[in-house]
Parts: sequence; C-alpha cells; structure tokens
Amino acid sequence: MKKLFLLLTLSLSAVQLKAQNIGLFEGTWVGQGYQLNNNETWSIQLTVAGENIIVDYPSLSCSGKLTKIKTDKNKLFLSEKLTLANTCIDNGKVELEWLTPNEIRFKWSFLNGIPGSIATLYKFN
Repeated sequence: MKKLFLLLTLSLSAVQLKAQNIGLFEGTWVGQGYQLNNNETWSIQLTVAGENIIVDYPSLSCSGKLTKIKTDKNKLFLSEKLTLANTCIDNGKVELEWLTPNEIRFKWSFLNGIPGSIATLYKFN
C-alpha cells in the first residue's frame, strides 16, 4: 500500500511540474530577435495562453503557431508552423527558457537543429 501511495504521489508531482512548466510562460512577451548568420534584428511578440502559443514577427510580416514538443524544468521545446510566412523560414524549432518572472530566452533553430536566432523577451502583460 505504501508503494502504491508513493507511486501515486510521484505521478501527481510529475503532472503538476509539467502543468507549472508551461504556466511559467503564460502571457505576452516582446523583444528583438537577433539572426546569427547576418546580424539582423527584428521584432518578436509571443503570446502563450495554455497550449495555444502564437508567435508574431511584426517587422518581418510573419506569424505562426507553436506546438509543444516537450518540457524540461524551466524550458519549453516547440515546433513552429508559420501561417503568414512572407520571407521567413517555416518549420523551425523554438526553445523557450524561463529566466525570471519578466524575462525569457527565445532560441530559434532550423529544422536540422542549426541555431538561427536568439532573443531575450520581456513580459508585456
């Protein structure tokens, strides 16, 4: 009976940690992206409402939806599918890292895993 209780407690803790993990990123975040291969910058707005995660690159006229792949402690790993691509590259991978309640790191990589850009985003609301 004690083993069953311990197993149930550990399972519930894991579920709570996952739920808390995505909750760290709730809200709207804004900042400047920095492209590694050409030193260009552009604006980013990220909105997280539960599993509904939208990314917008206003200065590039691109936007899309991010889908959770996995979570790990203070990180969220996502795949990006652009709904408005303009000159942006579709099907990238995004890693979000929670730094403080008002600051997260945004890392974008090509589908093959090569890093493409990085940003620090700040909580807007």
